[in-house]
Amino acid sequence: MVMTETKIKKYLVAAAIELLENEFGVEFDGTDEGGRLGFTVAGFHGQFSRRNMSVALWGSTPLSGHGWTPAEILLQQEAVALENQINTVLDLIVSLPSSPLRPLHI
Repeated sequence: MVMTETKIKKYLVAAAIELLENEFGVEFDGTDEGGRLGFTVAGFHGQFSRRNMSVALWGSTPLSGHGWTPAEILLQQEAVALENQINTVLDLIVSLPSSPLRPLHI
């Protein structure tokens, strides 16, 4: 059976979503902005990009200026660490030669 690029991409996105839900406890909240799906994980809000097969957490935005409390700085660092961890796992799975999540050059 030959799959079209569209079917392969849909399969890849579904597999990535399943991974996010099962391995990281991501809860998708129903917000769908084109190629992005909104979610919550470990108290952080973010989006999964279907195109890039990656996540972005709002709490990981770099802090600039002075006046941030130690708690706010720690929260931002935790968000960065979690975002990096999730994206590393997605990158590893997508980049495996035999992986069904291997990216397409569309």
